[in-house]
Amino acid sequence: MRQITCPSFVLSRESFGESDLIVTLFTKGHGKIKGIAKGAKKSKKRFMNALEPFSFVKISMRQKGDNSLFFLENSLTIQPFQRIRSDYLSFLMASLVLELTDMWFKEGEKDDKIFDLLKWYLLSLEDGQDPFILTLAYKVRLLSAVGLLPVLKRCKFCGKEPKDPSVSYSLGSGQIICLSCCENRNGNIIHLSSIKSLSYLTDCEPSRIFRLKITNSNKRELWSYLKRRHSFCLEEEPRSYRLIESLKDRLF
Repeated sequence: MRQITCPSFVLSRESFGESDLIVTLFTKGHGKIKGIAKGAKKSKKRFMNALEPFSFVKISMRQKGDNSLFFLENSLTIQPFQRIRSDYLSFLMASLVLELTDMWFKEGEKDDKIFDLLKWYLLSLEDGQDPFILTLAYKVRLLSAVGLLPVLKRCKFCGKEPKDPSVSYSLGSGQIICLSCCENRNGNIIHLSSIKSLSYLTDCEPSRIFRLKITNSNKRELWSYLKRRHSFCLEEEPRSYRLIESLKDRLF
């Protein structure tokens, strides 16, 4: 019998039978965990309002065997993120971030750096910071953490730093291609100013992210690049994008 108690973020939940819930958690020290909360729909003591997506909770759970499902026993809500739930754009952006985190990690896979990144993201969003810039920063840092953010300083083919104000990029590798080497651009164009913004979001101290000022054109390019890169690597487009892109007028 394995017993653990740890801080966790609720990534998702789904009904199981009349009164139970299957809950997916991203935990500190134990990675992604899927567990069953018996009687959670009816419980007013053990799980009251604690198993909602985004919730930051301290969960106690047990596991009978190494490959068996966890049983969630009780929880303590640390931060419910009420402001995120009350703002539609923040809610949609946070939903995308949770979905991406869920898709990138398998059950049992641990990454405390991503746990801390997710904590920073949700706390900053709850504090009223720009949802769009925050989400760009999370997505690029997530790609960097899993080793799939390419070096964007030199052309994939000639190895030279581009001189033109814009470049193309490969959907497969995400690498940039200078216009001299680009035979078929297919609309995959990104300006060097957007790439500089991407590098800033990747490398700067989190507290300095909100100093970044970018044009609407740069925003569109960064959003498109990161969406395509994540979706290509995951071989699936997260569903949250469909709702977010209905709000393009607010984003760009």
